[in-house]
Amino acid sequence: MKTKYKFIHFEPMEWLDTGKTKHFDCKNNNDNYSLGIVEWERGWRQYIFSSSGADVIFSVGCLLDIIDFINQLKNND
Repeated sequence: MKTKYKFIHFEPMEWLDTGKTKHFDCKNNNDNYSLGIVEWERGWRQYIFSSSGADVIFSVGCLLDIIDFINQLKNND
């Protein structure tokens, strides 16, 4: 599974994992700043991205990388 992209990467958060579902911290490659979390949303029955705060902004490329990562998780289920 690809976890490193041009500007962001995803790190497993194994201490939050519950059985089948996983959690990943999305971080900036430049300073390792946490941008948000990819996690399973029970109500939607799919993985989602949850931003760390209102001051976090994304380019189209970063959003496409987040989508690619979530699609990999979806295809591995």
